[in-house]
Amino acid sequence: MGFSALQRTTQVQPATITTTSPPSSAASTPVQYGSWSGGLVHILTGASLTTLTWWVSPDNINWYQVYDGAGNAITSTVAVGDAVPIPLALFGAAWIIAVGNNAGTAQFSLKG
Repeated sequence: MGFSALQRTTQVQPATITTTSPPSSAASTPVQYGSWSGGLVHILTGASLTTLTWWVSPDNINWYQVYDGAGNAITSTVAVGDAVPIPLALFGAAWIIAVGNNAGTAQFSLKG
């Protein structure tokens, strides 16, 4: 008697990171995040990013910066070659965008 393993899916999505704040879907690459349970953001060669600030949207039109309970913006410290977790504070967001301290490229790997 066998059993079936819980099926998991993974998606990889390239993204353009801009310094536009509030973000715009036309400038930065929005990531449809609602059906994913977590993931990583990989900072690609040539990017001069050191900080990502996270924004969420329910509809890919209106964007809201994410804060913790103390009122601090949710940020990630990054460097070229890093793969950092998407912050847990973004769990439940339908769409996410990372805004950088500099423009650059990244790749999101999402896990369902």
